[in-house]
Amino acid sequence: MTRKQFCESRGMSFSALDYYLRNYGKAKPTQEQPRMATVRLTSPEAATNAGQGPFRLVLRNGRSIECGREQLEQLIRVAESLQ
Repeated sequence: MTRKQFCESRGMSFSALDYYLRNYGKAKPTQEQPRMATVRLTSPEAATNAGQGPFRLVLRNGRSIECGREQLEQLIRVAESLQ
């Protein structure tokens, strides 16, 4: 698959792919290879109408995580501190 086909099939820009490859493309010997996931973005209005919070992550097994903006910012800070 070409770089262009890969990006188009995932709705990804070249710069996003370049960023991923530059930062995560070559795993360190003791580092687990990071995995990418497909995401679907919805409008805030659609989420509100469906009774969902501003952020909802649905896992393959059907389980989900839902939180508001402040909790999401805190979750991101915690995740970034683990690197």
